[in-house]
Amino acid sequence: MDNEQKTACSRCKNDMPMDTLKHAHDGVIKKECPEYIKIYKELREKITSFRLLPHEKIPSETELCRQYGVSRYTIQRALQLLVAEGLIIRQQGKASYVRELARFGGEEGEKQVLHLGCLNQPEILLTQFACRFARRVEEKTTGALHVEVHHSSELGDGSEEIMALSRGELDLFCGALDWLALLNPVYAVVSFPFLFRDIDHLMSFVRSAMVTDIRKRFVLEHGICVLAANWYRPSRVLLSRSPVFSPRDWQGLSIGIPNIPLFRDMWTYLGMTPEPVSFGERHSAFDARRIEATDVNWDIIISEQLYECVSFVTCMNHSFSRACVAMSERCFRSLRPDMQHAVKQAAEDVGSEYSQHLFSSFENEKKQMLAKGMHLISTNMGEARQLMTKFFYRESRKHCWPENLYRYIQSL
Repeated sequence: MDNEQKTACSRCKNDMPMDTLKHAHDGVIKKECPEYIKIYKELREKITSFRLLPHEKIPSETELCRQYGVSRYTIQRALQLLVAEGLIIRQQGKASYVRELARFGGEEGEKQVLHLGCLNQPEILLTQFACRFARRVEEKTTGALHVEVHHSSELGDGSEEIMALSRGELDLFCGALDWLALLNPVYAVVSFPFLFRDIDHLMSFVRSAMVTDIRKRFVLEHGICVLAANWYRPSRVLLSRSPVFSPRDWQGLSIGIPNIPLFRDMWTYLGMTPEPVSFGERHSAFDARRIEATDVNWDIIISEQLYECVSFVTCMNHSFSRACVAMSERCFRSLRPDMQHAVKQAAEDVGSEYSQHLFSSFENEKKQMLAKGMHLISTNMGEARQLMTKFFYRESRKHCWPENLYRYIQSL
């Protein structure tokens, strides 16, 4: 460690190992996990590995501030998480002590805190069901596990949260399954446009032995366990300022999309100009004339009030996006078997409820959009389907997908 090459970071002016500096400030990871979360995890690891022993006094807030170079408020937030988890005892004006771990999780009122990253704002349906999942976990474990939901990209954007999950710095993630494609592009297949005939066709693929094998390998290669991926949604739609009936109508249009490479390449191949737009920024992007179209899920249109920006909704039945609950494998393995079962069951149960809610409200949302003055266009994009078949084989060679993947899917 003493011989490790170091350099000064131009942003934070601190000396750090060069590989750490590159990792922290490269083009992918733009924002690290909040300091209080990192401090909490470091102190928690010291306690659970018995480097801080039961009944041992932990450093004072002043000492911790000096040690980590942060404010007292940051230290207090980290300590509050340890208290909530039942790992330390704090008394106003007195020292803090490590609790006896033999009692941890065994008595009423003691709990372990898990942190869940969610990209959307509180009013978005997916966030509301992420909170429902958190409550269900607490119910199923009779309070031994508490899931803290961090919404509105509080812990970073999609790529940052997925990377943190893979490194074990984040416990849980609830969001579109497409984000997992950042680590393994084969995950993008399930939302690949014009690939599946309908939602039943997609479900048959998701239940197949091939997908089961993909999930197992994902755990081994990236340290992420997909607890439940049954959070199905109706097909995504294209919102635009002008009507779109065929691929000819969208040529050259700027389209706001998540910052996922496959999405960018796909829409570029179809003739659009992709513009990365974060969650919650679509409305402002339309207002600023940065984009002329966007590809979204039904439930986003009303909740983000996108009907104020565009007039046309093209229903192409092209992409059946799914959400998922994913967990750090390291965190999952740290739980007792009964706790593991409870967390997986909660994710599955709430996923079924989420899908049922979306599909049952589908027709009502269409009526709401018509009442808002939007025009719904239903069209069969045969030309686009042919183009996407060629694009699929190109991506298949690029990412070394199984040679028979396209034929396998179409045979289901």
